[in-house]
Amino acid sequence: MSAHRTTACLCFAFTSQLAAAVPVIPEGSVRQLDASTVEISGFIAPGLDEKFRKVLRESTRTVVLTSAGGVTKTAIEMGELIQARGLDVVVRRYCISSCANYLFIAGRRKSVEKGAVVAWHGGHTNDPVPPDATDQFAVQENVSLLHREQLLYLRAHTSIDLIVYSGLLTAGRPTGDFTEAELMGRRLKLQNMERDYSHWVPTHEHLTRLGVRGLDSFWHAGSDRATTALLKSYGFADANAYTGAPYSYTPRALRLSSVER
Repeated sequence: MSAHRTTACLCFAFTSQLAAAVPVIPEGSVRQLDASTVEISGFIAPGLDEKFRKVLRESTRTVVLTSAGGVTKTAIEMGELIQARGLDVVVRRYCISSCANYLFIAGRRKSVEKGAVVAWHGGHTNDPVPPDATDQFAVQENVSLLHREQLLYLRAHTSIDLIVYSGLLTAGRPTGDFTEAELMGRRLKLQNMERDYSHWVPTHEHLTRLGVRGLDSFWHAGSDRATTALLKSYGFADANAYTGAPYSYTPRALRLSSVER
C-alpha cells in the first residue's frame, strides 16, 4: 500500500459558466422498485431529497442504496426522512461519503449485500468552520449542518467518533490544484488532496463498537487489498481503502509538522 494518494475532494463551489471537455457527474436518481422498496442511486445533488420525499409511500419499508455521496445538506435531509419513517436500508454495490454518513446510519435495519462497500471519510464534525470564515452565511450554514449531523447520530445512538475517526484517518492536505467537473449544468471545483487513505471501510466489529445498531446482514471484503480492488472495479480509480480498527493507526497527514504543512 502506498503511503498516500492524491484524490479529489468535493468543494461544492459552483461557477456559472461551463468549460469544454469537463467531465460530467450524472445526477442521482430515486425510483420506486415495488410497493415497499425505493432505490436511491448516483450523486446526491440538490433536489434529490424532494424527489425522495415524493416517491415515499405509506407502504415504503426499504431503501436500496448505491451512491458515492454528494452534497451533505441534501444527504442529511434524506437521512432525516429515513430516520423519521423508520425505514430499513440495503447497500447494493457501494455507499460512500455522505451516503454512509447519513443515509446508511439513518436506517432502522441495515444490510450490506455481498460484494458491496460502505465507506467513510469524514464530515462536518471534522471541519466545522468553512475555509472562508469571513462569509457569515457560510459559517451559519456549516454550524446548522454540524448540529443536524450530530443530532442524526444521537437519534441513531451512534458515536460521532465514526465520523471523527474516519475524517482523521483520511485527513490530507491540499495539493494546490483542482479538478473541474460539470453537475446539473454548472461547473463544480474539486479540491485535489494528498491523502493516506481515500476511504475507511470499517468491519462489523468496528461499527458495533461505535454504536451502530441494526446490522442485520453485513458483508465485508476483509482486507485493504481486497476492498481497494473492489472499489476500483466499481470505477473508483484512485481508491485506497483502509479496513483497520478505530484508534489503531495515525495517518501520515496527522504526523506532519506545522512547517511541513
